[in-house]
Amino acid sequence: LQWEEEILWEEAQRASFTESFDKIKKLIGDGKISKAVPIVFERTLSLMCANYLAPMLRNIIKAPHVLNIYGFWSKGCGVLGASPELLYLCHETNVQTMALAGTAPKIDQQNNRINPEDLLKDPKERYEHQLVVEDIVGVLSELGSISVTETKILELPQLYHLLSRIS
Repeated sequence: LQWEEEILWEEAQRASFTESFDKIKKLIGDGKISKAVPIVFERTLSLMCANYLAPMLRNIIKAPHVLNIYGFWSKGCGVLGASPELLYLCHETNVQTMALAGTAPKIDQQNNRINPEDLLKDPKERYEHQLVVEDIVGVLSELGSISVTETKILELPQLYHLLSRIS
């Protein structure tokens, strides 16, 4: 990316990831949750004024079509990114989202190409995917009737994911 001025970034901290991971392990161990994904963010050390935000937006709009752009910005702080996951889309009275859980690399450690159908048959990955589907359905069910598509494979450049669309 080309910037008029250099943006200073602080890499995501391993300690933040470890802390999040340990909290998740405890919650799973206590039976309070079944699955979670720890996340951490890179942070900018620069004030994100229009000089930085506009070029970032111009570049993120060029993201590959399999990625959904997301963001929230308020009072000079926010988050901006692109993900294969659709967080949500509202159109009139319809809410659309997806369960995107269950992942396999396209190439294994021995440099063999993975058959994506194997991911569909993997009991551990299917179980974890179903946990996500059930959680989303549970949250959205109070809004109305729910429709869940058959689980399919979403192919990305380096990975395969299990995908169920929910509306």
